Amino acid sequence: SKSNFVLRWEISNAAATLAAGDAQSEVFIEGGFEWIVGVRPNGTDKTGPRHTRFTLTCNNRQGGEWKCEANVEFVLRKRQGLSQHIDSKGNIVRSMEFNEKARAYDFISTYWRRLVHPSYPFITNGMIVAEFRVKIISAEGNDAIGTTPTLDLSKLISLNEMSNVTLVMGEKKLRVSKEYLANHSPVFSAMFFGNYAEKGKEEVEIKDVIYEEFLDLLHVIYSEVPLITYRGVLHILKLADRFEMMGVMNQVEMHFIRSTRSMKEKLSIADQYRLTNLRYHCLNTFTKSEDMLQQFKASPETASYSGELRLAIFDRLMKL
Repeated sequence: SKSNFVLRWEISNAAATLAAGDAQSEVFIEGGFEWIVGVRPNGTDKTGPRHTRFTLTCNNRQGGEWKCEANVEFVLRKRQGLSQHIDSKGNIVRSMEFNEKARAYDFISTYWRRLVHPSYPFITNGMIVAEFRVKIISAEGNDAIGTTPTLDLSKLISLNEMSNVTLVMGEKKLRVSKEYLANHSPVFSAMFFGNYAEKGKEEVEIKDVIYEEFLDLLHVIYSEVPLITYRGVLHILKLADRFEMMGVMNQVEMHFIRSTRSMKEKLSIADQYRLTNLRYHCLNTFTKSEDMLQQFKASPETASYSGELRLAIFDRLMKL
């Protein structure tokens, strides 16, 4: 059911992430709302935060008055089984109301050292897994419960007075503005205004592109508040790279820097798409040369790294 779902946040390099202070998951789109899982410190001492609070935030992108009533259960994955959070009243499941004035709630305050110390069962291979199990009871002020952004971008673009060309993707068509796309992409600029066959055509075929994925890309450049989600980020990056949309590439790169995907996955993405800031961020998470050597020796992906990335790894090792 779309009103019953699990928000799973895998916190890689958990000790460093929690010690650094505030951190949050990527945006989950579920039940017609945006959800973010987060952690924040509560008190500090010489070694780091004394306590760590897990939080859940719900947001409605449409604005105005809205409400989401839900039953929420918070659990931490252990090496064997689950650790259910029980609140001060002995409840495992909490009934909550999110709205425009109350978007976030704290769910647990626990000793930081208990979470990250290997003698406790919460951390495995450097990772902590937190889950929020949500069942929406009622919702007001949002469209029908769904898993996609509520903005119908295809209608917005098609009705725009500046739309003057039709893009054809498979059996679907989309009216867009030549000038607007050209302003964001030198590829579209050359296609529409250069010496190419597409110049002057009323309809232009865009091959090897999925219509819905292209809409996600346009959502980034058309919307005042771009929405880049876990679900869409990889195909947005692929299309932004293909059409040389550097502004979108920069936004996606920042999304990955802030995300909690594994360092290994982020580094491979940085290498494939030449995201130098993301590469720098990944390599600078290492503070000990022995940890860095162990990581890359054990990873089968290392053999496929580009020469540029291997040089960057060597340079970082020399600085440790």
